[in-house]
Amino acid sequence: MLDSLLQMAGMDIENIPYWLENQSINNISLVATSVWRYTGQNMILSISGSLSAFEPPYVITNGTMGTGTYFVIMNRLAHENQKVGLACAMAIVLLGIIIICTVAQKLFFKYAFDDGTSDESRAAVRKRKKAQKVADGAAKGGAR
Repeated sequence: MLDSLLQMAGMDIENIPYWLENQSINNISLVATSVWRYTGQNMILSISGSLSAFEPPYVITNGTMGTGTYFVIMNRLAHENQKVGLACAMAIVLLGIIIICTVAQKLFFKYAFDDGTSDESRAAVRKRKKAQKVADGAAKGGAR
């Protein structure tokens, strides 16, 4: 992936290092691979977690001094101020936001990786099919 990005940026293929054979960068390459592998998964779990942040601000500061998140404020409205209807309306709005974020993530990943295999992007599939078409055309032209 990085080689392709470097080529698109204009770097010559002969100048791209052998990431795992070069001892000065092979450990960095392995670390980068691990970071790349878990970035997407952690990003999805952190987005849903940040939308529902309740425990740290509630336990540590009880939402005072400007640390009240949406859930802390909703909890205060429902249980301390007895405004259950308003808290329910806030919960429904939050549910809508979470649904929109979830659908957006699903659509993005479906668009980015939708060809029947989860390890190949649409762009890679198009490139592979285009190369196959060119190869088929060259084979037909050479057979004449």
